[in-house]
Amino acid sequence: MLRIRILLVLGLLVLAGLPASQPAPPVPAPPVPERWAEEAVEWFQAWDEAARLGIPNLLRFVAPDVVHDDQSVVHVAAVGRAEYGSHLQREHRRAIDQAPTADVYLDVTGALVERREPTYPSGDMRAVELDDHGMVTRENETDNAELGVVFDDPDAIAVQALADTYLRAWSSSDPDAIRALYSPDADLVDSLQRLEVTSADAIVDYARDPTSTGMSLDWREGGPVGEAMHQAVFFRWLHDPWGRPAGSEAFVLYTGDDGSGCPGDAAVALQVSDGLIVRERRYHEIDSVRRCWNTDQLPDGWWTGLEPPAAHEDVVTGTVGVAGQRIEIHNGTATLERLVQWAMGRFETARLPAPPVASVAFDQDTTAPQCAVDRTGLTIDLGESSQVFVCLGEDDACAGEACTAFVANARLLVLHELAHAWMYRQVDEATQQAFMDHMGLEAWSSAEVGWYDRGVEQAAQVLAWGLMDEPIPTTRLGDLPCEQLVEAFRLLTGDHPLLDACA
Repeated sequence: MLRIRILLVLGLLVLAGLPASQPAPPVPAPPVPERWAEEAVEWFQAWDEAARLGIPNLLRFVAPDVVHDDQSVVHVAAVGRAEYGSHLQREHRRAIDQAPTADVYLDVTGALVERREPTYPSGDMRAVELDDHGMVTRENETDNAELGVVFDDPDAIAVQALADTYLRAWSSSDPDAIRALYSPDADLVDSLQRLEVTSADAIVDYARDPTSTGMSLDWREGGPVGEAMHQAVFFRWLHDPWGRPAGSEAFVLYTGDDGSGCPGDAAVALQVSDGLIVRERRYHEIDSVRRCWNTDQLPDGWWTGLEPPAAHEDVVTGTVGVAGQRIEIHNGTATLERLVQWAMGRFETARLPAPPVASVAFDQDTTAPQCAVDRTGLTIDLGESSQVFVCLGEDDACAGEACTAFVANARLLVLHELAHAWMYRQVDEATQQAFMDHMGLEAWSSAEVGWYDRGVEQAAQVLAWGLMDEPIPTTRLGDLPCEQLVEAFRLLTGDHPLLDACA
């Protein structure tokens, strides 16, 4: 009792010594733990948001020479932003936002992205490669093996069997079982663990070390591992440059202990040739790494310090009725709508079929992909029509304060992009080859040649030149004789330019 009285007196003395208006000293907040790879999480969230906003925003995330590789059944490779956008538009006719990102598995140069659709919980998965600027340089499409097994697809069944064999061998740490998986010169890479092992013998030696195997499948939520040791399996076929089969690549998502003593989610990409693994690449799910690893010891990656590209303000400002079509105008004005009407009218004047166009979007933002690297526009084939993007504003389009006319460059620019939309439907392969032979070009559309040396770009410029309402210099076409350009226009259209451009 005496001790309590002493404490009470001391407490009153302390309170009496404090000014009545002075607050109690603040309690310092606990430190906030670092959110490792939070930039990657934000990047993929922004990627999904861009998909909902439309193809132009999604293109901000890909490099100019991006490769979208689909080798599941027929080898389809879209090279460059325009082909990439066209492929996505054809693949996602319902809505791109029906396949939001689910889980992301990282390594320092790329990621595996599981994407889920409402129709079934595991839709597909993309393997993406990114550069140091956070731009996608390559994206690979995969098939869902589990879905294929339901339909007795022998390829899917074989991939599932490989996944089972692989996981059982590593969970048992049986050297003979592990060695049987790999070709003699196979390599295994785990960039987050700073691991690179070359040769089957070295991989077996690595597996013998219980502290560094990177995989223990004796644990799974709900109990020990049973028959199904993996969460999902995806695969794609690989082809050589001539289109011949050259093996396959399997992607296995699993739950286990990656060597940290903490169960988590991980994934492997297994490149297979003649039934043996020739290359293995391991990825780790972001939340699992945060929970189980000492993130201070992890290497930096493509995500370090990265800010996702800002959303593009693409607003429908009007609709133009021309050539029997209703064309949406984005980010436009009444003046720019007149420019579109004029350009579409030039095809009618030349007695050419009108290019089918769904929308024309104007943009002066030089950071937008359609306007970067000195580009003036972009046209994306939607299958039945095209989306046209023009790097132009009203101030640059008008001649004079009252804008009674359009400057020649603005007219030529819109005609050039509409010419791309026209060629998607009117120029076949034979015509393309005839045009290239006439112009002395090597490729119609290839990332291996310069932009202005591609047949498709020179053809669009020839069409725009021939549809103009005044003679203009042959910009972007070099010092070619005018008569050669007239013949090039005839090869594309079957007729001569609207004006005597060579006068």
